[in-house]
Amino acid sequence: MDSQPPQQSAARTDFLKDDITKHLLTLKWTARCFETLRDDLHAAVNELSQYDMRLYLKVAQECDQLKCDMETVRQSSEEFTRREATRPDLIRKHISESMKHVRELRQLRQEITTYYMAQMIGEEKKWSSLELSLDIHMSQLGGIMRRIVHATETKFQTEQDLAVEQSQAAKPTSGPSGLAPQKD
Repeated sequence: MDSQPPQQSAARTDFLKDDITKHLLTLKWTARCFETLRDDLHAAVNELSQYDMRLYLKVAQECDQLKCDMETVRQSSEEFTRREATRPDLIRKHISESMKHVRELRQLRQEITTYYMAQMIGEEKKWSSLELSLDIHMSQLGGIMRRIVHATETKFQTEQDLAVEQSQAAKPTSGPSGLAPQKD
């Protein structure tokens, strides 16, 4: 019997493990980058709004939420790759899809940082539409983050996950309206 197929299989498994490790590290680094974004935006808010504490706190809260969401994505992705360890094609598709959105997120984050840093260097530092601009940019980042979360949590459900959902949906409901009766 030829020993080549088991060696090739082991090499493919090692390669997949390397891909998974790189993917999870990229997600971890991306989460940490939101700390840098927060610091950069804090500097811009302080400079452009003359220390508007409300905007400062808003930026902190939104960047912290994005970081938390990215950590959730990393954890979901790690769970997915562990659960689907026997399905390398599905794992590769998962990594490819989520990394596409991560690259988009990182590019937008860099563009936003560059934009605000350029505003700080400009001669007109009192910028009237700062809050609106921040809202738009944070909304764009949040939209990409939602796509990443969707790609890691729901898009790659297995047949087993779908069967569990269908069986739970088929359970009879209590009461005529589908709601359980409330006790007084």
